[in-house]
Amino acid sequence: MLSRVVNIDTQLLIYLVSFGSLVAVYVSCLLIFRCLDLKDFVHEKYFYFFLFVTIVLSYPFIFVFDRGNIDAFVLLLTTMSISCLQHKRDAMSGLCLATAVATKLYPIILLIPVLILKKWRVATSFAVFICCYVVLQDVEWVAYVNNVLP
Repeated sequence: MLSRVVNIDTQLLIYLVSFGSLVAVYVSCLLIFRCLDLKDFVHEKYFYFFLFVTIVLSYPFIFVFDRGNIDAFVLLLTTMSISCLQHKRDAMSGLCLATAVATKLYPIILLIPVLILKKWRVATSFAVFICCYVVLQDVEWVAYVNNVLP
């Protein structure tokens, strides 16, 4: 479907999404290590190579890679939101979280700790951006709600 929108060869699009999934998961892992402040561990000689090998050989990544799911990109957006939250970039954190939720619904669970920690700027930013997404694609959201509700 995306190949019809951007007028690109389907086989090339499959390769781009697969490569993008690998990059997204790799960058997500690096962001997680940065958020956990594992500087001593990250600077070991072969860390980046072993991280790459671990990702490529893990079953969850193989599943995402094989199916062409967008879950790797949702993971990247979610970890970017957490990283931005840690670095006091509240509006960017809300934008990343809203984009992740607009893509797949399950990252909405991160709103619970945001609200518990009283990060009102992040919650407000999330609400503003999710409203923008709903306004931009109102027909799809109405159809989704009608399918979910009995």
